[in-house]
Amino acid sequence: MNKLLRYILSFRTNQIITGSFWLTAGGLFVNLGNYLFNLVMGRFLTPADFGIISSLFSLTVIISLPSAVITTVTAKFAASFFASNERRKLIRLYQKMHIYTIGFSILLLIGLLSIGDVIGDFLNIRERQLIDLTVIIIVIGLVSSVIGGFLRGLLLFKLMTALGVLGVLMKLGFGWYLVAIGQGVFGILIAIIASSVITWIYLLWIMRSYMFETSTASFGLRKHIISFSYPTLAASAASTLFISSDIILVKHFFHEKEAGIFAATVIAGKAIFYLLIPMSTVLFSVVSQQIARKRSIVKDTRISLILTLIPGLGALAAYSFMPELIGRVFFPSQAYASITSYIGLYGLYAFLLSMVVLMLHFFLAMEKKQTTYIAFACSLLQIVLIILFHKTIGQVIIMSIITMVLLLSIYTPSFIRLSVRK
Repeated sequence: MNKLLRYILSFRTNQIITGSFWLTAGGLFVNLGNYLFNLVMGRFLTPADFGIISSLFSLTVIISLPSAVITTVTAKFAASFFASNERRKLIRLYQKMHIYTIGFSILLLIGLLSIGDVIGDFLNIRERQLIDLTVIIIVIGLVSSVIGGFLRGLLLFKLMTALGVLGVLMKLGFGWYLVAIGQGVFGILIAIIASSVITWIYLLWIMRSYMFETSTASFGLRKHIISFSYPTLAASAASTLFISSDIILVKHFFHEKEAGIFAATVIAGKAIFYLLIPMSTVLFSVVSQQIARKRSIVKDTRISLILTLIPGLGALAAYSFMPELIGRVFFPSQAYASITSYIGLYGLYAFLLSMVVLMLHFFLAMEKKQTTYIAFACSLLQIVLIILFHKTIGQVIIMSIITMVLLLSIYTPSFIRLSVRK
């Protein structure tokens, strides 16, 4: 009994559990804020305008792929250097990654603004200023991605949680006011820009010692970054396409009202994904540190799997058996009543996607590069299937589910084999 009690109490200090707790707790608060934000949009915007803002959000996620790569690469090396107590390398990493990121941000800004009309035509959005504001959001996310990676790599999950809560509160406050006075989609984008800039400036102040402390350490950083960037790019591209390509394609193929209904379905369904994703984020950083310290990853991996499966299956059951209640919670307006027909189906996709992302983060931390390329190939397969089969919204979701089942069938044997290694 005493051994059992000590074993249970030992979990209190486990990094997977504590990190997941803070990210999940913060995520729940952030999701509550986003829920209120969605209520604002649902109350003041028509389904057509909601479809526009959702397609712009999805476009932001897709084009922000470099941000995801930079965050993951930075987190990987920051975790390793921190675990090895190599501060000089940490400083060098922070400074170099900022130099690379700022240079790339300038090029990206120029490139996206030059093709703004093309993007607007594809998404059937006539207001060019909406595209320009979306580009600004993308660039802000890119320049702040280095600090985000550092926070993950150093396991500063409490700080990440606090900043996430602060950001959503600002977005909610600004957005509520601007939409209420009639600014519509334009006001929502301005609110996101304002909250992002304020959060980024605060992060720069917190991490100022890394920026201004000198370090002449030279250890082939560029070569290391490039080598790890290829599989990271593949993994990030796959995750990004899995999350957002369906909304973009539905906005292109379907009538604007149907696109808005699908966007609302995605918002409701992905609550499962955002509930579970903290486990993947924490697992990546913890496994990276454990590998650097040459320690076992068995316990951490098992805990992550349990913390993903149990709440995930519980949420999926609720979405499957109570779709009307879930639909009313997210979108009480009668204009969105038809989303209840798709919530259970999309909830299944979100759960399967959460399992895929968990395994993908694990493989990336273990530097199993081939698995990331398989994920990218499957993300392209999902796009092809949706292009070929999109008669109804339900058919679109089924194509996505088929892709997830295929990828899980490939991943699961390798995940089990690697996760039980001491």
